[in-house]
Amino acid sequence: MEVGQSPSKSGQRGQSTQQDTKSDVHNEHLNHDVTGQDGFLLANQEYFDRTAHEYDDLPRAAERAQKTVDAMRNMYQFKDDTIALDYACGTGLISRQIFRHIKKVLGVDISQQMVDQYNSIAFQLGLSAERMEAVCVELKGDEGELGGVKFDVVFCAWAYHHINEVGRTTQILGRLLKPGGVLLVVDLENTDPGIFVEHGHIVPHTHGFNASAIEKVFKEAGLEKFAYREAFVDEMEGREIKLFIAKGVKLI
Repeated sequence: MEVGQSPSKSGQRGQSTQQDTKSDVHNEHLNHDVTGQDGFLLANQEYFDRTAHEYDDLPRAAERAQKTVDAMRNMYQFKDDTIALDYACGTGLISRQIFRHIKKVLGVDISQQMVDQYNSIAFQLGLSAERMEAVCVELKGDEGELGGVKFDVVFCAWAYHHINEVGRTTQILGRLLKPGGVLLVVDLENTDPGIFVEHGHIVPHTHGFNASAIEKVFKEAGLEKFAYREAFVDEMEGREIKLFIAKGVKLI
């Protein structure tokens, strides 16, 4: 999933002690397979295949993409020779904002329809595959994935809450970095799970995340120099949500 978000009701951060406790417990078990990784993966694949053609028309999608890119550029210095991976790229809302600052961006998504939209829009913009392209693949951490290419930066925006085993995913993304490469994650912080009442089948992390939970999975993936800050505040259905941005560096 990406910055358009699924069309659902939104809520504020948990305000009661009981909600905060539930969030802490949830964040301590980021690798616990509740429904089954394949179950969430297949549900997300089906959902985003079905909604790909209307995804860019979701309210404030372009505005959220710009805010996300601004947060990433404040955390990491993109350069003319930067090779980037956009994980869970969707239709390319983030890639289309970032490609002008770098050499190439490769998008990866499990939804073929999202990837088709991504590549179709890139073609319409006159962009060659050498600048911006996407592939439909489920990364598994195998040696030689994506042709053995290593990246200067891997970013994942608005998608971690859709991923059941974020620890495993973080390890896979870390392996795709060059030495000195950076992983950036933008996602929901301590969210009211009520905003996902209609989408619990595609959102295993209905509480969002907190800094300690994200730091734990980054460190377990061998990423150092952890940094975490508020990315921006947004709203859905007239209610406030908060986004964080996290950064980790692969030193060797």
